[in-house]
Amino acid sequence: MLINPFRRSRSEGPFRTRAPAEGPFRTRAPARDHEADNQLVGQVASAIDEALQKVAAQRDGLRRRLALDHVHRRRRY
Repeated sequence: MLINPFRRSRSEGPFRTRAPAEGPFRTRAPARDHEADNQLVGQVASAIDEALQKVAAQRDGLRRRLALDHVHRRRRY
C-alpha cells in the first residue's frame, strides 16, 4: 500500500467537524439579519431607480429627436 504524503487529514479539509470546545453553531441575531436584508433591498431599489432614470432620459431624448425629425421633414415639402 502506497502512502500519499500530500493527503490532508480530515481536520484540515473543508468539511472538518467543529471541535467540541468551539460550542454549538451560532446564527446571526434576527435584528442583524433584518438590518442586512433592509440594506440589500435598499441597494437593489437604488439600482432600479437609477436604471429607470436613465431609461426615462433616453426615452425623452428619442422623443425630442423624433419631434425634430418630424419638423424638418415638414419644412422640406
